[in-house]
Amino acid sequence: MVRMILLALACPFIVHGADLIANINIIDYFTTSDNLLGLYCDSYHVYGVDPWDDELEAYHFNGTPYGNLPIDYATYPNPWGMCLVPTGPTYYTDFVSNSIYYTDGMNWFSFVDPAGIYGRGLDYDGQYIWEADCDYSGNGNGIYRFETNGTGAVFYATPEPQGYLTGLTRFSFDGTEYVMVTASQDFNFYFYRTDGTFAGSAPVPFTISYGYGIQYCAATDTFFFSCVSYGNYCIYQLEFEFSLGLENGTWGSVKYSF
Repeated sequence: MVRMILLALACPFIVHGADLIANINIIDYFTTSDNLLGLYCDSYHVYGVDPWDDELEAYHFNGTPYGNLPIDYATYPNPWGMCLVPTGPTYYTDFVSNSIYYTDGMNWFSFVDPAGIYGRGLDYDGQYIWEADCDYSGNGNGIYRFETNGTGAVFYATPEPQGYLTGLTRFSFDGTEYVMVTASQDFNFYFYRTDGTFAGSAPVPFTISYGYGIQYCAATDTFFFSCVSYGNYCIYQLEFEFSLGLENGTWGSVKYSF
């Protein structure tokens, strides 16, 4: 579970539509030789998708390189996001074709991407795949949720980010499931409930010029974020301390009751 820090108030009340507030601490960061887009974590490593060399680069959590794996689902693959279904396939979005590709470790398969060529970051929640749709100038940014075979797609619009969506990850807080997304040149993290309701945002706490992949890591209870900072390709390890805030209208009535 993500660390919980709940606001303590002097009198009991009920919060309706409470926003999610995040205090972000930088745990560590390291530079990478290539620009890594989608991220994935296991118990010991963070993996980044390198679309230029068509490979998956792996690092220990402290930034020590661990190894590379080729991504060869097509003659000219253009991978971005990735997710792994435990004991199942590994999935990749492709930012040129309109397909999601997946492999069982031996063979490659594909299905039509609900986001078309605009699919970016991926994550898996134990039942559904979640995908960032970066169609900012067309139908608008959004989040897709669909079955592992691509069927049953549901779309949630995300008009809050002012830029192309890039990364996506899932996390839990206070018994509620959320989706977090990043955008290319909008330097904030955005939070949504799994019904598509906007739940809040928090600024990136350091200087970047592009934001890419985001991934919650259960092994460290932190998030890994790939970005370009001061001209360097970086992966930051971040701790999010979440709390539940109050709506503006509710805050006034509580504040004056002390």
